[in-house]
Amino acid sequence: RTYSKELLEEYEAKGYEYNGQKMTEYEALQAQRQIERHIRRWKRENMAMAAAGKDTAESAGKLRQWQAAEKDFLAQTGLKKQSARSAVAGWDRKQAAHASAEGRRMQQWANELFDLGNPHANLKKYLREKPVIDTLEAHGVKYIQRISRTEVIVDTGRPRITGLTFHAAENQQQRLDRVDMTQEAAQGFVDQAKLTLYQIDRRNLKFLAEGGYAVLNFEHKLVTAVPQKWRHKYDKYLEEG
Repeated sequence: RTYSKELLEEYEAKGYEYNGQKMTEYEALQAQRQIERHIRRWKRENMAMAAAGKDTAESAGKLRQWQAAEKDFLAQTGLKKQSARSAVAGWDRKQAAHASAEGRRMQQWANELFDLGNPHANLKKYLREKPVIDTLEAHGVKYIQRISRTEVIVDTGRPRITGLTFHAAENQQQRLDRVDMTQEAAQGFVDQAKLTLYQIDRRNLKFLAEGGYAVLNFEHKLVTAVPQKWRHKYDKYLEEG
C-alpha cells in the first residue's frame, strides 16, 4: 500500500501530549494499550486472590491506581476510553464494586499517611511502602515516615524490655564500652527516646535518646545498647514532628 505525503505527515506528527511529552498517534495508542494491560492484570489478580480466600486489598489498590492513570491519560491526550480492551472474562459488577470499595479505603489510608500533592501519588507511595507498613502493623507499630533506604520513623510507644538476646549479653561481657549498658540503662534510652526508627534490613526497633540508643527486636528483647551522643542529622525530623 502507498500513502499520501499528507497522510504520512499526519500519522508521524506528534499531536498528542502526556505529562509534557509529545507523542505521535501511534505512541499515544501504545501507551494506552500498556495502561489497559495493567488494568487487566490487576483484575485477574484480584479474582485469583479472592478465589483463593486471600487478601485482595493490594490488587484492589493497584487496580485503582491504574484506572486513575487511565483517566488522567485520556484527559490529557483526548483519546477515547476503550472499555472492551480492559475487560476480563468473569469480572462482574459484584467484583468490580468490591474492588472499588477496597480501593477507596486504601486511598483514604494513603491520603492520611502521605501528602505528595495528589491522591494518585499518595496511593502509589502507599502501595510501594505496603510491605513495610504491613510488617509494622502486624507487630503493633505505626509507620510514620521513611527517611532512608533502611530507616523508617515509627511510633511504638515506650515498651518494657523483656530480656536480653545472646548478642546483647555477649556485648556486655566482652566490650569495654558496653559494660554499663545493662538492661536498666537500655530501658532508660527507650523511655527517654527522642526518635524511634525501624531498621528494615535488620527488622529491629532503634530508640534514639540524648546519651545513647537501644535496639530491640519485635519481641522487645534487647539486641544492643550503645552510649552515643545524639546525632544532629536527626534534628530535622524532630522539628517536622
